[in-house]
Amino acid sequence: MICIALTACKSDSENSIRNQQNESFQLNSEDLSNFENLDLRTYEINASIMVPKDESTSVKHQLDSFDWIIKQGKQSYLSIEDWGTADGLNHFIEEIKKQTEEIEIIENSDDFVFYKKTVGTSQTTYHAAAQHNIEGVNYLFITAKQGFSEDGVKAVVASIKSVELRP
Repeated sequence: MICIALTACKSDSENSIRNQQNESFQLNSEDLSNFENLDLRTYEINASIMVPKDESTSVKHQLDSFDWIIKQGKQSYLSIEDWGTADGLNHFIEEIKKQTEEIEIIENSDDFVFYKKTVGTSQTTYHAAAQHNIEGVNYLFITAKQGFSEDGVKAVVASIKSVELRP
């Protein structure tokens, strides 16, 4: 009987921590005040994305290729992959599950995944991906491969959730 009570407390505690984490990654419009609109039409995607204001924001893309890298200064911020009509997000999730590092999926929905990666006992990074269907093409917006700190990933999550179709 005591074990059950302790287990229940632990479960409630874990749920509370998970709810706090999910709430901490929800950004409102005030949080976007330090962001600017990046028009992706120049790079063959009829959409825009909000990115942190930074004069050194750049997009690396070769004409007619299927991937893009958005940089802030010299640092990769996020990448975009063209998956055509295939479901890139499900493929992405299957690939992260195969990784040898410890992966904890914090949030998973039809078009978004947010997870924590732990290497060894000390290095923890946060990652996210969102799939957006733009004019019949599935684009996967992914945090940079190196990941981010818990605070640093909030801006990237806001960016990948902010994608809007541009006519």
